[in-house]
Amino acid sequence: MATINQLSRKGRKHKSSKTTVPALARGFNVLSNRPTYYPSPFKRGVCTKVTTKTPRKPNSAIRKIARVRLTNGMEVTAYIPGEGHNLQEHSVVMLRGGRVKDIGVQYTIVRGKLDTGGLEKRRLRREAPVCIIMRRPTKKKRTWRPDLKYGSETLTRFINAIMWSGKKDTARAVVYDALASIEKGGANPLETFEAALRNVSPLMEVRSRRVGGANYQVPREVPQNRRLALSFRWLIGAARAKKGKPMAEKLAAELLLAAKNEGDAIKKKDEMHRMAEANKAFAHFAW
Repeated sequence: MATINQLSRKGRKHKSSKTTVPALARGFNVLSNRPTYYPSPFKRGVCTKVTTKTPRKPNSAIRKIARVRLTNGMEVTAYIPGEGHNLQEHSVVMLRGGRVKDIGVQYTIVRGKLDTGGLEKRRLRREAPVCIIMRRPTKKKRTWRPDLKYGSETLTRFINAIMWSGKKDTARAVVYDALASIEKGGANPLETFEAALRNVSPLMEVRSRRVGGANYQVPREVPQNRRLALSFRWLIGAARAKKGKPMAEKLAAELLLAAKNEGDAIKKKDEMHRMAEANKAFAHFAW
């Protein structure tokens, strides 16, 4: 024990506590391209390897482990709890702190979250504790009035996409003339329009991501709003690229081709799907 004289001369030194889970105390700022330090109870990551490991004596079972690359760029080994699992390479998992002494692992994968399946016969609550996450207020979704002739909100958005310089009456006349031309051919104009949008809408796309000084084309699933925007853009662009006819006739021809899975807009969607298929090896970078 320190004496009064020693305490008056040197004082007590505060012992700094060292974290046992450094990967959970570190983040990564992609804008400034440098690590940030803040504690978090969970981290998301992608499995790069799933294997087993034998524990230390006196235990003799086989422990299931996975090598996980986290969103902050660190790669750690995590224990997979429970009997059986569905994890494989490129599976997205959630990690928490949890030491397993006999195999020397500091992290545990949370069951029943993201790609990790829960335990079928488990009657207790899930491993992930209930935590309240403060979020920003959600933006109000924009609503569109149905168009005057067909009563479709999607058609109203298509008219807005085809409009130039605020001339909405001109854009509405072009779209209605195109649908009237389709109706003259004996087809239902609204069903043809919706079928064309379904056929042109892409399911996967590639986004550029910089990892470790190199750019990778990472395939991602396309959200619903972006699918609609891309289908509008491709249909209108393919119609405007045709020469020698009025816009209404070119648009009607492109809608009929897209409804049959043909035309330039379908080629653009197929090209995007081919790029996503060719770069599927980099899918684990889509954190």
